[in-house]
This record gives sequence, structure tokens and C-alpha cells, in this order.
Amino acid sequence: MTRNSINSISKKISTFMKTAALSAAFATFTATSAHAGLTTVKAPHNGEMGIEQILENTYGGNFVASGSNWTNGTITANRIDDSVDQEWSAGNYDIHTVAKFSGYTQTLGIMSHSDTTVHNLFSSSGFGLGGTGSVNNCVMSDTFCFTRDGDSGLQMSEDNENSDGRDHMVSFQVSGLSNDPTYLLFFEDLNLTNTIGGNRSYADFNDLVVQVSRSTGQAVAAPLPAAFIPGVLLLAGNGVYGVIRKSRKAAK
Repeated sequence: MTRNSINSISKKISTFMKTAALSAAFATFTATSAHAGLTTVKAPHNGEMGIEQILENTYGGNFVASGSNWTNGTITANRIDDSVDQEWSAGNYDIHTVAKFSGYTQTLGIMSHSDTTVHNLFSSSGFGLGGTGSVNNCVMSDTFCFTRDGDSGLQMSEDNENSDGRDHMVSFQVSGLSNDPTYLLFFEDLNLTNTIGGNRSYADFNDLVVQVSRSTGQAVAAPLPAAFIPGVLLLAGNGVYGVIRKSRKAAK
């Protein structure tokens, strides 16, 4: 994260606090599958699982698509607009590996706005649904972005912090579980290069998949735009608001 980014964010904090009440007033409204901006997810490689299969093997049942969302009749996974899942607010988190479909090493971390250092939380080992790695009651005391690192490079949930300027994380809010709200984060670990075209089949976003939920008795932070945007899924983490939308977004 650049110093200019940090200074820009700091200047927006007071404005965000004034608009949080407006966001909360609209937070009970959820959008349908029409979102303002969704990164395209490619089909997985042969022998690997895509989003539908990962959902079914994680939560059970037969998940059916409704636009960009999925449901098995009891549990629903709503796709979060990719312009508002880049930054996350402070909170206490339980995070664990759901799947890992990549031969590259995978390490999940965070980088806060007050500290430009990447702090690794855990490394995921294994392959497929047997991927392991987790952390419980991890306290995030400041607004932050998620990071994934490994021998394929470093990528972050903030598009304009990535070397290729592209989105490397798509996310879903999962409802219907005993611990709501819960989120699934899907990472892509390959950067766009001269030898990998814009329509690359590698953008399957199944290289690392983690579940994020609130720690027992604690409120989990959630991605939330600074003001209501019609057609965007608004998320509220039990009264905890914290995402400050980037004033500059990279093209996807």
C-alpha cells in the first residue's frame, strides 16, 4: 500500500463516519443478482472444482445459480460487488482454509492502513478440499486488506495494490449458517503477464479459498460502501462498519 493511498484514506475517514448512519439506514435492503461490477470467473481446470462444487462440498446440498448468487434452499451465497470487497474493517475473525487448487504455495495475510507491512496469518497446505491452515480469534485493530502470498507472487484484495492492477479476490456472503455473517473469499494466484492474455483460463479463482466468520461472542467486520449504491449488496457486520471505498479503481 502506497503512502499516497494511506494519506488519501486518512482524509476520507471523517467523511466516512458522517455517512455511516446513512449506510446503516439502507443496510436492511439487499440487492438481487444485479451488481454494479463483477469480475469474471473462468471455468476451473480439468480435475479441479469451481465455485458451485466448492460450495456443495463445503455446505452440502445442490447449489443452484440465481444470477451471480448460489443457494441450496437453506444456505445462500450472495456475490459481493468487487468494488466494495477490497477493504475490510477492524474486528475479531476466525479464518480457515476451505480449498486449495494450486501447486503454488499459499499464505494468507493482512495489511493494515496504519502499517504497510504484510502480516502473514497462516499458510495453507495440501490440495483440493483437503487444504489446511487456519487462525482463530484474530484481532484486526485497523482497516485492512487481505493478502495472499506464495511462489507465484503477492496479490491483495485491493486492486490498485496489485502489480497487474487486476482483481485477485472475489467474495460471497454466506447466509443460513449458525454463525452469520460468514464470508467465502476466492483468490487467483497468477498475475496478468505478456504471455497470459486478458481472457486467460487461469482466472478460475480457486487457488485459495478461505472462510471468514466472527469469533465467538465478537462482531465480525464486513465490507460496506461508504454510501448506499442502488443495485449493490450492502453488508452490515452487527453494527460494525468500516470499508472506505477507493476513490481510484483499477480497470478489470
